[in-house]
Amino acid sequence: MTRERFRANQTCPDPAHAVGPAVEVQEVSVALDGVAVLTGISFRLEPGDLLAVVGPNGAGKTTLLRVLAGTLPPTTGEVRIFGQRPARHICIAYLPQRLGVDLRFPLTVSDVVMMGRTGRLGPLRRPGAEDRERVAEALGLVGIAHLARRPIGELSGGEQQRMFIARAIAQQATVLLLDEPLAGLDAPAQAGILDLLGRLRGERITSLVALHELDLAQAHFPLALLLNGRAIGFGPPGEVFTPARLRAAYGTGLRIFATASGPIALGETSCDGGDHGDR
Repeated sequence: MTRERFRANQTCPDPAHAVGPAVEVQEVSVALDGVAVLTGISFRLEPGDLLAVVGPNGAGKTTLLRVLAGTLPPTTGEVRIFGQRPARHICIAYLPQRLGVDLRFPLTVSDVVMMGRTGRLGPLRRPGAEDRERVAEALGLVGIAHLARRPIGELSGGEQQRMFIARAIAQQATVLLLDEPLAGLDAPAQAGILDLLGRLRGERITSLVALHELDLAQAHFPLALLLNGRAIGFGPPGEVFTPARLRAAYGTGLRIFATASGPIALGETSCDGGDHGDR
C-alpha cells in the first residue's frame, strides 16, 4: 500500500462539522463458542452523544464494545461508524479493561500519548512538530500536561485513565469506547473522569462507556443502554431505569429505591470490574 493510499484510508470527519450518525448498530447478534451473547441490538448515536452501557456481569457489555471497535465481527447484523465499517477505523479509540502497556516499562506519559499518533504517521515517518503539538493539546485537555515527563509507573489509577484517554484524543479519534474506566478508582478520581467525559462531549466526541454503577449512569450520562444479552432499554436514564426494566436486567434480587430524580437500584457489582468470561 502506498503512503498516499494509507493516509486516504485513515480519515474521519471533523466532529465540529460531522453530519449523520456517529454510530449505527443494526440488529447485531453475537454468538461465542455457540452461545448467544448478544441478540438483536439496535441503536444510533449522533456526534457528541455520551452513552452509559449498563447491565449485570455477563450481560455482553465488553462484547458490544469489541464489536463496535471492529475487533470482533458480529455473527449477524451491521455496525457503521460515520457510515463505514469499524475495522481499523482511525476514528475509533477502544480502551479495554486491561490495557496493553506494561507500567514498569521506562516510558513517560508523553511517550504513551504519542502512540496515539501512530495511525496518522504512516509507515517509516517520525513524529514531527504537528504530532508533538497534538500530544501537548491532548495532555492539556485531560488535565495532565504537568505529568508529560512523569514515568508511567508513578501514576495513580485516575492519572493512568486520563493518560489513555489523552492517547485517544491525540489519535484524533471521534468515537471513544471505554470499558469500565471507573473500576478501582476512588471517588475523586471517578469524578474527574466523569467531568472529562462531559467536556469531551462539548468537543462533539462520541463516547460509549461500560459501567456497573447505575447511580453514576443516571447522574452523569444523557443516554443509557440497559443490556442483558438484549437491549432492555435505550434512551435517557430516567426513562430507561424503570423498576420493571431494571428487574428484567438484574433479576428479582435487585433493590430499588425511589428518589426525587427517579429510581436508584443497587445490584450486583464486580470484584474485578469486568464482565466474566469476556462477555
